Amino acid sequence: MDGRKNNSIMVSAVYWGWGICMALILALIFFFSDDIYACKQEFANLFLLLVLGMAVCCGICWFFMQRKKQISGKLVIFIGMIFMAFQIWLMKYYVFQTDWDVQGIIMSAWQAAKGEVIDAYTFSVYPNNILLTYFFSRILRFGTALGLAEYHAYDLLLILQSFLSFLTGLLLFYSIDRLTKKRNIAIFGYVIYLMLIGLSPWVSIPYSDAFGLFFPTAILALYLYSAEGRAFSAMKWAGIGFLAWFGYQIKPTVMIVMIAIAIIDFLSACRNRGFMTLAFQALFLAGGILISSFTVSFAYRYFGYEVDPEKTFGPAHFFAMGLNEDSMGIWAAEDVNYSEAVLTAKERTQADLELAKERISNMGLRGLMRQYKRKLLTNFNDGTFAWAQEGDFFRIILETSNEKLAEKIRSFYYTDGSHYRLFLNSEHAIWLAVMVLSFFSCFTEKNEKIAVIMLTLLGFVLYGLLFEARARYVYIFSPFFIILAVSGFCELGKWGKRFST
Repeated sequence: MDGRKNNSIMVSAVYWGWGICMALILALIFFFSDDIYACKQEFANLFLLLVLGMAVCCGICWFFMQRKKQISGKLVIFIGMIFMAFQIWLMKYYVFQTDWDVQGIIMSAWQAAKGEVIDAYTFSVYPNNILLTYFFSRILRFGTALGLAEYHAYDLLLILQSFLSFLTGLLLFYSIDRLTKKRNIAIFGYVIYLMLIGLSPWVSIPYSDAFGLFFPTAILALYLYSAEGRAFSAMKWAGIGFLAWFGYQIKPTVMIVMIAIAIIDFLSACRNRGFMTLAFQALFLAGGILISSFTVSFAYRYFGYEVDPEKTFGPAHFFAMGLNEDSMGIWAAEDVNYSEAVLTAKERTQADLELAKERISNMGLRGLMRQYKRKLLTNFNDGTFAWAQEGDFFRIILETSNEKLAEKIRSFYYTDGSHYRLFLNSEHAIWLAVMVLSFFSCFTEKNEKIAVIMLTLLGFVLYGLLFEARARYVYIFSPFFIILAVSGFCELGKWGKRFST
């Protein structure tokens, strides 16, 4: 893998940390997944699925490595566009309206699109929903202005998310190409992305998961871009800051990418290139964040509603929720009611911390370790990213022009479908292969670019342990796992060559 080679203690520690972390997660998945944990899906034998997933990965890689002619970037874009059209066509026949947080955002977006007064209380509780609702409202308003019926205007949201998935795939391809300098390896990773994310039905849910998928990979691709000259370098770091803050307003975990870059690259700049370079990067990174914050403020003014900070649920709420033994660390209505009953933000934080302290004391060290074990299994032992595990998921099934075809397609994505088990196990097989292969990336030659990816995922693992658990939160970081899986696959290939000679 390309990138700045670095044998510093910092980078070595990240590699070791990633190896230990993934070894622990994989051990839990393959040897302790019989335990009870939240949102548990019933898969086939995990070792068998791993073998199948690895066989698929090896087959795909072998197919592309046999090609002597290098695949052009234009062909990859064309393939991506064809797949996007296929993705949109599939959604046409299996799309439905779901409940939980999605319903509230869509209702608010429709109210704003029609110029009606919206019930904005939840925006104070969960401020990161404002920007997403703003975008959705503008798209719905645009659709109705074109004369589209409401259900067709709604389809524009799904088309946008499909387009973001398409862009994310291209950025993934670009990132692997930049790191490996091997186009055929990059297309291998891209095909894995299409199988795991391209075929995932999460693209049909208009929410922060599918919308936020783009941001971490976009930040990483910008970071990998070799900017020549002060002007381009300034634009690069300002762009990273802009995307990080903008993405944070959609999905707070996006900020972890920028933090990882700051830790790895800024310390490296301080060590190797002096304080002037460090100051230059920090200045334009902060500038990008500032520009992004001004841009985001337009959404707040559009709704004509100011967030009441006294109603906002802070990190302490989600920390306490993650320690709820009854819910096993996922969303719990009792915790929402508990925090909601406290009137001020300061008192709420104090009350949530007291609750968290009480729960830790009641669990003890052994109970706390069991809670963390369950949360790791909830987050990472699901290649569908907790599909259909939220509330009244299939709330309204929409009619289509071809019900027979719709029934066949729905049979894969609906939990009562005749082919649902095939979808469930196929996705998990690919995911298990990606997870195992990403572990072997810790044996690759050390460089800072890969360390940033590893540190991002280590930060996300820690986030999932500390706060609310849910496999769909892993969805936006799946491209990072795929990049490390490609890195690990290349390393295994080197081992194979050594043993064969």
